[in-house]
Amino acid sequence: MNLIYSCVFFQESYIELISILLKSFVIFGNQSEDTDYLIVCSNDFQERIANLFETLGIDGKIWCLEATTMFEAAYTRLKIFNYPQIERYQKLLYLDCDILVTDSIDKVFDLQKKDQLYVLQEQFHRWNHCWFFRESEMHSVCHDDVFTSGIILFPNSETIKKLFNHILGHIKFHIQNNFQIPYCLDQPFIVYHAITQQLYNNVSLATVAINNPSRFERKSICHFPTSVGHSQSKRQLMYEYFKYYISSLKTQNICVRNVEITNKYTWENDDSYITFLEKGNMDAFGKGKYQFVNEALVVAEFGNRTHILKFNPTFSTFISIRRDDLYVVKGSVIRQEDESDCIT
Repeated sequence: MNLIYSCVFFQESYIELISILLKSFVIFGNQSEDTDYLIVCSNDFQERIANLFETLGIDGKIWCLEATTMFEAAYTRLKIFNYPQIERYQKLLYLDCDILVTDSIDKVFDLQKKDQLYVLQEQFHRWNHCWFFRESEMHSVCHDDVFTSGIILFPNSETIKKLFNHILGHIKFHIQNNFQIPYCLDQPFIVYHAITQQLYNNVSLATVAINNPSRFERKSICHFPTSVGHSQSKRQLMYEYFKYYISSLKTQNICVRNVEITNKYTWENDDSYITFLEKGNMDAFGKGKYQFVNEALVVAEFGNRTHILKFNPTFSTFISIRRDDLYVVKGSVIRQEDESDCIT
């Protein structure tokens, strides 16, 4: 089993970031039955996270912890080995809230081969990455060695558990001595110990992940880092790229499907319907058009809006995201016998 996890504390605006992340995960992530999603959050966020999981049809997990400072909220991710069900999982993937999943998440998990952290290289910054390296040590740190801690793939192993506990011990010592908290919170701790213990790979993840993409990318993970704690700027980047990505899919010609959908579905409630017709046509609040992106994903144009629909394997249900505002709609197929019942 695989586990993806993210953490949400303090700022309610970060729940919206998680909402956008999970919407992208549902539509593009191709979640398999052997992958769970865990949200680590405070008790006061639990109900809203549960409602979000239900709206998106995710059988998600919630683990409630308390954090009294932003710094503590940040390093909560390092406590993952205390999660009561951790032994169920062999591979773990930490994702920051400011992320979109834009392709199969299995491609990320497939990268994990060795007992180390798989992370994404980013541009070197003396204090965001190397806070704990003395000037005399900097000659041994290559600028290409540093990485963002916003995406971390790792095995459930004693080696990584020991690494995380070592980092948490350093953090505890740091707090007890009232030392200055780094601007990037726990990231310099993670970078320092991963580099000094040589337990990292910051190359492989670049094949499936990218920071701040400026064009259409067939990556599994798109990360939008901005200033620490500045949710508004992160939301704007995520929101705009999500819309851009949906629009771009229409021109990619990714999938040519021989079998068409010719079903009628409910739209949001039992009183509204959409019908898929031959040759990519639709009857959906007027005339509409649709095209396949992959075997289960459809981009549709109707009602003067663009929608992206993800179908289940039997095409009996779907979840739709509206491009303009990321509004969620669910639907299910209307069989002939169901229509007959309605008529009688």
